[in-house]
Amino acid sequence: MDLSEQITALSAITTDLGAYIERRAAELRRIREPEHIEAALKRGASGYIVKSVNPLDLPAALRQAFEGTVYHALGIPEEAEPSRTRGTGLTERELGILKAVARGLSNQAIGKELWVTEQTVKFHLTNIYRKLGVANRTEAARYAYQHALVESPALELA
Repeated sequence: MDLSEQITALSAITTDLGAYIERRAAELRRIREPEHIEAALKRGASGYIVKSVNPLDLPAALRQAFEGTVYHALGIPEEAEPSRTRGTGLTERELGILKAVARGLSNQAIGKELWVTEQTVKFHLTNIYRKLGVANRTEAARYAYQHALVESPALELA
């Protein structure tokens, strides 16, 4: 795409994604309406980042878009949601954090592994605790094993 062309981000994604399939695009906009976010994701954007994002979280958000690990934070339905997490209401990111907690990782280690700040990990843990109806990380890990949200370490050894 010629950079001097005057086109919108959505049309750039639609126009160029087929030609440059290895490239990823993330939109940075101030609009928070789910229909705008959904339209960007359906047109091939790997991520949608609102301009009010904490500047410390922006690099992690861009990395997640590049790696294809972005989750839908605004309740946009995911097409391939695993059936085992449907009853819990956990997002894919929350499930990833729950798995890390079940492995015994600290908030700092989880943040480094997932390229997010410790504060973001704490935010997700608060949501996980609320959704699972537990009070702490030990209870969350026990819930995850009891409800087969994570595989038991004993099964991995077998």
